[in-house]
Amino acid sequence: MGMLGMLNPPYNDFYQETLGSTYSYLKRKHQFQIIEGLSMQYSRLRPMNFPTIRWAQLAQLYSSTQGLFSRFIQKEDQFNTAWLAAVRVSDYWKTHYVFGKSSTARNKGLSKAFQELLLINTIIPLKFAYENHRGNDPSELVFDWAQ
Repeated sequence: MGMLGMLNPPYNDFYQETLGSTYSYLKRKHQFQIIEGLSMQYSRLRPMNFPTIRWAQLAQLYSSTQGLFSRFIQKEDQFNTAWLAAVRVSDYWKTHYVFGKSSTARNKGLSKAFQELLLINTIIPLKFAYENHRGNDPSELVFDWAQ
């Protein structure tokens, strides 16, 4: 969110300001370069698919799941996405879709359809590339997962 300019002043609420100060510190420390020309697009999206909610879900996935890469490359006949259903958003995002505008509280988890999209567009290609890099033939296992 910081790289997209969403954490720059003026702030809409305290949470955004807190994230903004943390991002500002990390930006100086790691010498981040702003990516010019990128912006969040909200048009034609339902609120549950807003980029802010997807970023919040991704952040929660990273912070709540140990061994994330290991889960993605596991050697099983069927890939189990049940643990993805447990991914939720932080308390702030339960009552917000964008910074500064409150909404009715909802538990914004990953839908079954979105879990399948993650599997097809992210996890299966990652598994294929990893196994290919290790010199294994991942074709049969990966195609079984895709089915």
